[in-house]
Amino acid sequence: MSFFRFLHHLGPGLLYAGAAIGVSHLVQSTRAGVNYGFDLIWVILLANLIKYPFFEIATRYTIQSNKNLLSGYQDLGRWSLFLVGFITLSTGAIVLTAISLVTGGLATAFLGFGTSISWSISLLVGASLLVLIGKHTSVANGIKWIVILLSALTFIAVLWAANQLDITAIQGNFSFQKNTDILFLVALIGWMPAPLDISFWTSFWVKDKMKTDSNFSLKKGLIDFHLGYWGTTFLAVLFLLLGAFIGFQNNVSLSTKAGEFSVQLIELYTNSLGSWTFWIIAPAAFAAMVSTLLTVIDGYSKTAAGILEISVPRLKLNSAPTWIYIFSIISIIIMLFGVTNMGHMVDFITSVSFVTAPILGALNLLVLKRSGFWWKNKVTSTLSIIGLICLTLFSLYFMHIQWIN
Repeated sequence: MSFFRFLHHLGPGLLYAGAAIGVSHLVQSTRAGVNYGFDLIWVILLANLIKYPFFEIATRYTIQSNKNLLSGYQDLGRWSLFLVGFITLSTGAIVLTAISLVTGGLATAFLGFGTSISWSISLLVGASLLVLIGKHTSVANGIKWIVILLSALTFIAVLWAANQLDITAIQGNFSFQKNTDILFLVALIGWMPAPLDISFWTSFWVKDKMKTDSNFSLKKGLIDFHLGYWGTTFLAVLFLLLGAFIGFQNNVSLSTKAGEFSVQLIELYTNSLGSWTFWIIAPAAFAAMVSTLLTVIDGYSKTAAGILEISVPRLKLNSAPTWIYIFSIISIIIMLFGVTNMGHMVDFITSVSFVTAPILGALNLLVLKRSGFWWKNKVTSTLSIIGLICLTLFSLYFMHIQWIN
């Protein structure tokens, strides 16, 4: 099987990658490198490692049970659905706003006209329409080639910078004694590689893949998942290195405004590879964020609708299109009222994901345990317990810091 044909048969894993390679990578990983040099590489690797079992459960459970993850939550009890529903409904519109702002900022930087807000709203409306008519999956799958191009360019830029710049001059300045550093660490882990909400979305995408591909076995599903998961891990490290090599060494201070940040992000590439790369990297980064925007709209709307359909079937709010309208309208209202500080918004939603991660992780483990599909591999089984303990301790430590301050 050729490489291109192999990629063509991949599905949920690439949709996962499209959702993950967005705010957590383009924004947070780059900020980590620019602000702290190489200090937080271990954080990215650790976050990906300890969250791995909780994301893998979505693929494993769905293929083996032929049910989506929310059905597993239903088996635990309606209380678990209400808990997940509260998290989804309280954060969905804010997450969508932050991603729309980053996408709009990249559009402004790429096209050179219009405002970040106008582009953000226009792209949100356009992406919502694509999801409503069911064309988002084909668009997202088409964007995978551009995401691969973005990954390749980032790798080349990192290699060039490593060869041209004085790496030994990069001295990290992260300190566990500084509250601002701790808060950024929390925000970085919260969405690294992605919030655990995406485990629900992955379950939906796996279920859809099973409907169209009767040969989509557990083995194929896990290969697909691993490529998406560990591929995004590698890319997160690359973005941090690029920020450290070029941004940190040149005393770049990243803006919290979406438009200005987007320009600075693109300059990290053009400063290392040359101005000619603008017409490659700008559309590639923009396309990567469009992919994220599409998958986030699809994921949140399906999750909200699925929860209400199972827990409160009499309500007329149990359809995904209804929630596309609701989330999009609230997001547009947030942007129109001027809540556009991308940095603060991103830090807030990623911190919420950080605090809720052990809750969702524990529920995913309970679903897998109850289903009888627990891992035979003791390494993954042990890692899941260690990961849950780590996420819980991290969350309690963060809440302690917030309490004493």
